[in-house]
Amino acid sequence: MEPVSLLIVINSRSMNSVRPNRQNGIRHFSLPGPSLGIPAVSSRIHPLKSAARRGCRSGTLRARETTRVSDWLNQSSRRSVWTREKAALFGPGLTLGNSRKLREVVEPGEAKILDIEIILDPNLTPEQFAECAVVAEKGGVRTLWHGNMHSTWDAFVALVPAAMATSKIRLGVLALSPYEMHPLKIANAILSLNEIAKGRAIVAIGGGGAVMSATNKEGVHLNFRKMRIVRGVREAVEIVKAAGAGDLVKGYDGELFSITMPSRRDWVKSEPPKVYTCSDGPQMTRMGARVADGMQFGDLTIHRAAEVMDNIHTGWAKRDQPADDFRIGNYWAWHIKEDREQSMYEARRKLVWRTQMVPPFHGLDLLLDAEQTQLVKDNFENFAKAYYTNSDEIDGVSNELVEYLIGAVSSAGDFSDIDRELERYRELEKAGFTDLALKIFDEPMDSLKMICERVVPNLA
Repeated sequence: MEPVSLLIVINSRSMNSVRPNRQNGIRHFSLPGPSLGIPAVSSRIHPLKSAARRGCRSGTLRARETTRVSDWLNQSSRRSVWTREKAALFGPGLTLGNSRKLREVVEPGEAKILDIEIILDPNLTPEQFAECAVVAEKGGVRTLWHGNMHSTWDAFVALVPAAMATSKIRLGVLALSPYEMHPLKIANAILSLNEIAKGRAIVAIGGGGAVMSATNKEGVHLNFRKMRIVRGVREAVEIVKAAGAGDLVKGYDGELFSITMPSRRDWVKSEPPKVYTCSDGPQMTRMGARVADGMQFGDLTIHRAAEVMDNIHTGWAKRDQPADDFRIGNYWAWHIKEDREQSMYEARRKLVWRTQMVPPFHGLDLLLDAEQTQLVKDNFENFAKAYYTNSDEIDGVSNELVEYLIGAVSSAGDFSDIDRELERYRELEKAGFTDLALKIFDEPMDSLKMICERVVPNLA
């Protein structure tokens, strides 16, 4: 039988006979029948390792002896937060029937280098951004991103000093929506920054975002279908790319966005800026792979790798021209600090803005059972309250569940947890991701230096 990568295999007649033991100094669980040992450390998170896959291959698997990962974890009397989080990374619905496809994506052969990017707090001053850009460039960071928020520095303006202080690092703005800023104006803004940066600018375009949520009567509850965001973002990407290539002389006639006057930019001299999509759903992913130079996902965990890569390949097959160094990035929250309590305090406050936690809660049901999923949805306002009041208290949700979610959708802990996170990142690398954009929060320079010293060299 084909080896199965991502299943806990147990004897269903001995569901409760779970015994802890130690092997090579690492705590494991021993399961009756054909089994595999899974390292378990309380309140930790880690991608499923190749050792677990080898353990699964060592036995003969029969369908009656298999169970979903989440089912075993829910019934086991010796359950650990760390082990539950590992299962969440790959999705509670993973079974024999769909594991082969995921294995083919997660193990494509020789992995590419995963480039590290940095997303800074958009409240930093342009001078602070420039200082960070110099350090990031020296530390091997590929791209420095400025978030487009509703009440912070204008991203294009704030990146100008960074562009003038550096010569290699790329400078990006994300996420811009064509519903808040016409694609023609997006083109003018990114082309202007690109000229100052001498061809190093990137813009990532999505359908929603912070500004849209802040100006919408329903807040974060955006009606993407009514907005026709896939069509809107596609037209925005086409307009911005056409402007960079000098192809807007005759305008643009779209269904949602039009340019009716000749649009010349004789002042544009540099290599055109790269234009990404901010993707998440299948239609946006396929569209981005078809028309853009790359894409950014948000808080994407490894269990969605098969879905994402399948949609990207579908989009690539429909391109008019092959992609030149198409980039696949993932926005990921970095909270690791010297002091673990400070890390968790920061992570609790920021948890509300992870993709799984914001309506429509995309991917949350892959991390939790139905009851827990509904509990989190019902307490969205309490997660938001913690952010707006700078509190780490989240009413209505247990601390265990909060810490589990933090571990599932972000990197948190102290310096001893960095090696664990590197393994998580390598799984994304193997899956085909080219970039990991680490979002850093409090004490940005300290976090940046740590990443340059401890993360970048270990993924090169």
